[in-house]
Amino acid sequence: MTHAIKPFVQLGYAYALKGDISTAETYLQKLKDEAETNPDKTYSLDFATLYTGLNRPDEAFQYLEECMKLKLGPMTFLNISPVWKPLKSDPRLTQALINIGLH
Repeated sequence: MTHAIKPFVQLGYAYALKGDISTAETYLQKLKDEAETNPDKTYSLDFATLYTGLNRPDEAFQYLEECMKLKLGPMTFLNISPVWKPLKSDPRLTQALINIGLH
C-alpha cells in the first residue's frame, strides 16, 4: 500500500497556494468523491495536504492526527517537507513532531 500524495491533490495544493481557491476546492471535492468511492483506502495524507494549502489548519491537523495514528511513512518528512511550511507557526505541528519523535 502506498501513501504518496495523489497528483491531483498536488495540483489542488498548488492552486490553493497560488490563491485560486475555487479550483483548489474543485480538487478537494474530487478527493472527497474518490474517498467515498473507495472507503477501504486511506486518504488522510491527501486531505491534510489540501487543507494545509487551503489555509484550513484545523482540518489539516485532524487528518495529520489520523496519519500519525496509522503510522504512515510520509510522516517522517513532517519536519522537512515544504508542504507543511504553512503550519510551521502552529504549536500543534511542534506537538505532532514531538509525538512522532522528530523534535
